[in-house]
Amino acid sequence: MPRMVVYESIWNENYNKLSWRDKLYHLLNISCGLQHIIHDNKLIHRDLNVGNILVDDNIIISDMGLCKPAYYNVSTDTENNVYGVLPYTAPEILLGQIYTKAADIYSFGIIMYEVISGLPPYHDLIHDEYLATKICLGLRPRFNTKVPPIDYRAFN
Repeated sequence: MPRMVVYESIWNENYNKLSWRDKLYHLLNISCGLQHIIHDNKLIHRDLNVGNILVDDNIIISDMGLCKPAYYNVSTDTENNVYGVLPYTAPEILLGQIYTKAADIYSFGIIMYEVISGLPPYHDLIHDEYLATKICLGLRPRFNTKVPPIDYRAFN
């Protein structure tokens, strides 16, 4: 099977055919990749979003161009820039704080929302500085679908 970006697999006609088990399986694999490939190696991705997740028989987190060591000294940067795709960027990053593993986890939470709901985060809002302000003030995507209870035995 050729690799495809999760974004494409979510928005093509096959999305509605994905079972809850498939969705949870994808999310589990993304979280394992984030933990074992990136965070356990003392790295921070800094641009985690569905466009950077490749799916075939495996899940691959791609676009490591902004990835930095967790101990990266941002004071050596000549500019204090915010990187990433706005809806996936953690509020503390929008407020000018340094990237941490927690920011990657926030981004993963937004990916979880998108995979489960089938909607891009803040799909009904313009992605601008006003959205950034609302995110900093606590706005989060709302689920439009009922999430069924999980039977964890299904994964054994």
